[in-house]
Amino acid sequence: MPCICKMALAQLSPLSALPPLTFSLPPAVAQLAMSLSAGAGGAGAAASASASASAEASAAIALGFPSLSAAASAKLALAAAAAAGLSAMGSATLSASASAQLSATINSINANLPSLASLLGMNAAALSDLSLAASLAASVQAMLGISLGAPGAVAALQAALSAQASASASAALSANVSAALALSAALGISLAMPGAMASLSAALSAMASLSLPALAVPPVSLASLLGILAALANIQSGLGVNLLAPNAAASLQAAISALPLSALASLNLAASLQASASASAAASASASASASLEAALAPLSLSAMANLSMAASVTAQLGALGITPSAIGCPICTIL
Repeated sequence: MPCICKMALAQLSPLSALPPLTFSLPPAVAQLAMSLSAGAGGAGAAASASASASAEASAAIALGFPSLSAAASAKLALAAAAAAGLSAMGSATLSASASAQLSATINSINANLPSLASLLGMNAAALSDLSLAASLAASVQAMLGISLGAPGAVAALQAALSAQASASASAALSANVSAALALSAALGISLAMPGAMASLSAALSAMASLSLPALAVPPVSLASLLGILAALANIQSGLGVNLLAPNAAASLQAAISALPLSALASLNLAASLQASASASAAASASASASASLEAALAPLSLSAMANLSMAASVTAQLGALGITPSAIGCPICTIL
């Protein structure tokens, strides 16, 4: 059964040797990063709207996802996050051994994650800004296919933002539809196929029947650790800097120096932000919610889904740093 091993978590020990982080992102650049990050899903949906993604989105709308009640929407979002992380935890939702496998992982998190308490002393604000800078670099790479520090990148980004502002917002998806697509993809269910509602109901019923221990790590500490782990993974993927590697501080400084922060701060964001807001407003209109969909989500416990989602996030963020679950039974195992 999968375990978040204490020996594996020791791979994060080089972080204690890092000099204090002092990076601060200019507010205008932070706003740009958040805007591009929020629009990434909509842009992806628009790009693939002519293929199967369009059929899946249309099916989700027909099933009533856009106008679920607030309670059902909250359950849907948490269920989608939990389902997406189940594979990282080494389990399939519908397997007979799912409860036992997931319980083992959660118990290992309860036993071993407190060993990372020293990370809570890191400068959270600096890490958050570095993570935003990494997201911005990744967004530019995805949009333009070039490095943010490359010659002409800022001008190309301004042109792309202007084009984005004048493009149609009709392909934007509501949060519920996006969550529905994420949930169905994680569960291997095509919403456009006959019997999709029955399959989805069965999967949600299986999720509701899971018997799992509660996470014992204090919620505030767990949220802070998740933020730190996510930032570390984001910095590695977006800026190409592994903060666990030797000479990480020098590599990070070089990556920061290559960012054209002053030029980015002068970009014209007004039009693109207005278009983003208009897209969100347009996507919020939907048909009446399906009673069967509300009924399928009703048995899910918000606390249980939040618990599972947080555990899945811990496992996924550690996995992004190369720390994957191992088999229970190693020499220092404390949870048997």
